[in-house]
Amino acid sequence: MPTRQERRAKLKAEMARVIARGVEAAGAPERWWWAVAAETRYLIDIFRSGGKKRASDAAKHAHEFFERSVKSNNPGGSIDCAKGCFMCCTLYVSATAPEVFLVAEYLRNETPERFNEILERVRAVDRDTRYMDDRARLPTRIRCPLLGSDDACVAYSVRPSACRGFVSSSLEACKRGYAGNGNETIPRPPMWWQIRGAQNFAVEAAMIESGLPPTHYS
Repeated sequence: MPTRQERRAKLKAEMARVIARGVEAAGAPERWWWAVAAETRYLIDIFRSGGKKRASDAAKHAHEFFERSVKSNNPGGSIDCAKGCFMCCTLYVSATAPEVFLVAEYLRNETPERFNEILERVRAVDRDTRYMDDRARLPTRIRCPLLGSDDACVAYSVRPSACRGFVSSSLEACKRGYAGNGNETIPRPPMWWQIRGAQNFAVEAAMIESGLPPTHYS
């Protein structure tokens, strides 16, 4: 059984590792859990910092953890997703409060001239979908209000983890699903789900430890 001092030293070393490489999705379970614990520690420190932007800063840190992890791992398959492919942007998507704050902050700073227009689109979609569950939402094909006229996300760099983790290895499968086959299986490299799971676990654990509700919102 390692001592408290040894555990602290291990956590400190792992915190340096996740800043450089993220999580090793295919690594040993012990390595995976230490990486998640290290990211959780970072997020707790941000949530408890008292800064005005602590929520959006925490979301940004978690997204950077995700992106570093993707770059450090073998995806285990091809990705057919490309800019302007919007089919999955008609599905139900949830986000944590920190992710919502980060998107709002980004839109206010990067698209101030369009912020009110985008906000009205968000409100309109909320009115149309507020009481729909996943099954009811699927056939409506209601577009995400953050899609621009070119079918690209206007907040792509700060998109929620649900969007980051939802990728496809088959454009044809996506087309069949979008055309109406709700039972279509969309193939995707399992590595993406493992990394998204690591990110979500760290965020939720940090929020609970910081006395915040880990609720996901539509």
